[in-house]
Amino acid sequence: MVQIRAPPRLRDAIELASGVPIQPHEPIIGEGVFSHESGIHTAAILVHPAIYQFIREETVGGTRRFVFGKHSGAAAVEAVLAQHADLLAAHRVMVGEELVAQVLERIKELREQKIVAGQSTRAIREFYQNYRQLGISEAAVIELALEVGTSMQRI
Repeated sequence: MVQIRAPPRLRDAIELASGVPIQPHEPIIGEGVFSHESGIHTAAILVHPAIYQFIREETVGGTRRFVFGKHSGAAAVEAVLAQHADLLAAHRVMVGEELVAQVLERIKELREQKIVAGQSTRAIREFYQNYRQLGISEAAVIELALEVGTSMQRI
């Protein structure tokens, strides 16, 4: 039996070489490129991934995932529940239309609670705080120039 190894994550290699994180929705290599939320979108992905993905996620070391929120549809919820049907059955929970509908309703409620609690705002703020720390600041460049310039004067 031939084993095919997944390629290393192309995004990781680019980030390591450049020292700059790739934006989540950067074409082909972004972390979120293979993430899907919209109900119609996720239903189509489940029918055939090529409907919305022109490249297979495995080709670039990515993974497909569903994001559950206010735009989610029943198809994605049902697919995830079906993948874990054995676990659910062990707890006497059977996957069916009613369960899918109630879980979907609860997902949307929880997403709204996160917005009200400011979790998105906090995540965005932290993202930009971290982003600003990626390079060397102008103030640090001036400090370096003073340090180097002063030492050059001693020569």
